[in-house]
Amino acid sequence: MAAQTPNQDKTIDNTIHFSLALLVINLRYALRGHYSAFGKKDCQPIAHFGLGAATLVDVTVEWADGSTTAMNGLAVDQILEISPSVSSTPGESSPQSDPARQLRAAWNADTGRIEVIYDPSCAASDHTIYWGDLDDVAAYAYSGAECWCGDTGTASFDPGGTTNLFFLIVGNNGSVEGSYGRDHADEQRPEDVATAGCDLPRDLSGACE
Repeated sequence: MAAQTPNQDKTIDNTIHFSLALLVINLRYALRGHYSAFGKKDCQPIAHFGLGAATLVDVTVEWADGSTTAMNGLAVDQILEISPSVSSTPGESSPQSDPARQLRAAWNADTGRIEVIYDPSCAASDHTIYWGDLDDVAAYAYSGAECWCGDTGTASFDPGGTTNLFFLIVGNNGSVEGSYGRDHADEQRPEDVATAGCDLPRDLSGACE
């Protein structure tokens, strides 16, 4: 987050890098001094910008999925609420069609957790790991989930005593999930609808690739 010295036409350019689905921008902070900060009010994230003598600002918000929201020529002395526009839904993580992006996993005997390296889903801001007993893989009977794994490409989960299991990782954008990948018949794997805690409705329309 940075505030720059106004140029001759008294317009400021700001770029904000943020990961949540709603951002509040205060364009009248610190008596218009050249000062920027980040804070919260009522659990809501607020980015404060001191604008000096500027009368107009150009604001660009870059969201966690790489999309941006741009607003140009904004008047100062106002508070904005900004949400990302969702143009596509998450695609498949670690698509099996690309060997270089395959999911990799290892058992950590010290922690009792399975550590996973994966290729994040496009248009996803978070991921969930679903698993089930290996005997139930044909029906994709999920029995557990690790929620809110982020989008860094690394995660871990505790299978809870299940010694022989299958698992997969699914991207979401906070509102809907994307693809669970495809089965041996090249059909979409079924979504989890029974595991409590972090299951979101699946939306395959407009999925990115």
